[in-house]
Amino acid sequence: GRHVEPDHFRLMMDCAAIVADDMHLGIQLPAIWYRAALQYPDGKGGQRRVVGVTLPGAPFVVVGSNGHVAWGFTNSYGDYMDFIALDTDAARPGQVRTQAGWETPVLHEETILVKGAPAARLAVRETSLGPVRATPAGAYALHWTAHTPRAVNFNGLRLESADTLEQALAIAPTLGIPAQNFVGGDDRGNIGWTIAGPLPRRAAPGVASTYPMTADDPAGVWQGWLAPDEYPKVLNPPGGHLATANSRQLAGSGAISAEDIHHAEDSAKTARAALDVAQQQLASAGALIDQTSVASHPEVQAAVAQLREAYIANARTTLRAPVSGLVTKRSVQLGQRVNAGAALMSIVPPEQMWVNANFKESQLRDIRIGQTVELSADVYGKQLRYRGRVIGQDAGTGSAFALLPAQNASGNWIKVVQRVPIRIALDPQQLAAHPLKLGLSMHVTVDTHDRSGAVAKQTVAGRAAYTTDVFAHELAEADQLVERIVADAGAHTVTAAATARLAKVN
Repeated sequence: GRHVEPDHFRLMMDCAAIVADDMHLGIQLPAIWYRAALQYPDGKGGQRRVVGVTLPGAPFVVVGSNGHVAWGFTNSYGDYMDFIALDTDAARPGQVRTQAGWETPVLHEETILVKGAPAARLAVRETSLGPVRATPAGAYALHWTAHTPRAVNFNGLRLESADTLEQALAIAPTLGIPAQNFVGGDDRGNIGWTIAGPLPRRAAPGVASTYPMTADDPAGVWQGWLAPDEYPKVLNPPGGHLATANSRQLAGSGAISAEDIHHAEDSAKTARAALDVAQQQLASAGALIDQTSVASHPEVQAAVAQLREAYIANARTTLRAPVSGLVTKRSVQLGQRVNAGAALMSIVPPEQMWVNANFKESQLRDIRIGQTVELSADVYGKQLRYRGRVIGQDAGTGSAFALLPAQNASGNWIKVVQRVPIRIALDPQQLAAHPLKLGLSMHVTVDTHDRSGAVAKQTVAGRAAYTTDVFAHELAEADQLVERIVADAGAHTVTAAATARLAKVN
């Protein structure tokens, strides 16, 4: 018998073409490919008979002949797949930047049943460009035509009804499959080749996706799809022979197939691309730390922030009262578990007490801020006189802010005199010597001779009336610990000289 090369054509004595197709797929058991023969009315009053091989569940014959046209497929090395480098940002955890902007990859998990072994779980993150492939050099999105909706359709059924090779070559670009070499011949002796499956129209024509591209590279932007008439095509080449695979052999010896060479070349290109990315990352890291001290190193500053937060969180496991004073209304017991935000007790600071004197509205005419006040408390008697001064008055009467304000309707025969709270500050030394309790009654006398003060405050207070510095010690102690650690590490300067030398290695 005569040796027949894969994927080629020979003319028979009756001028029909011979199609020999080798899809370069390994033989395995159980086999996923099986021979099929279909015969059905062709709609023209005749019978259409299709024979070939197909896959379980496929609605048409994948490789075969319909009596007029025969066809087959092999892998194509067209420009139909890109690796797009995905940018990340610490301020956007879990997100990546693609050509369309920032997005959160969708996680797909699938359980694969394995005979005689535990089931395997496959987790894949997917972006709008395609699935994410993580490498030591970074994450990349696999932008492949096979992952698009155009890669799945039933146009393979149209090959079964094609009557000429030209019809089959026009159908091939519309097939919903990953890009493949399409070879065909018909009963009139015509042979031809084209690409089957969708091919992207690029924003930068002629740029091959040999290396990974950044999200900003216009060469990686797909602007729709090529029309069938834009596909490369070969029809009836000279010599009556057409081969799409195994036409290149290692040093002409035939020791290795062309497909293995292509795989090796692709692996080398991927390795070179990973090296380029690693060198760029090394140079970027060197630029960040060049001529920096230990204290200003980015990683040291991040560690300082984490240490300060941890120190403060640990310090606040001890609850400190914001003020000194007397404990009252204690609702917690020893050994009791408490929740965040729960009120445990009230603390009354004796040195921060004031008096609210409810004067009649008719008595407010001569009262001014700053006037001196003399007070006596029933608890000590009239012999003890407290000194104070007016510091302000409320914006309304006591009844105006009540839960149910009084309604003085017209026609009421009884007029109720309203009272306005006047705030009075006491002498701290007298309070320390003779402390008071909350809610005690006091007699108040205001000296109204000096009316030069304001009726009400006209300016905003420059600082808070009541403050505490109990929490400032926590930050001070944390800062002292950070300074001591940085000082122990030394004040050395980091240079990027070694980084620069490494970045030059090819």
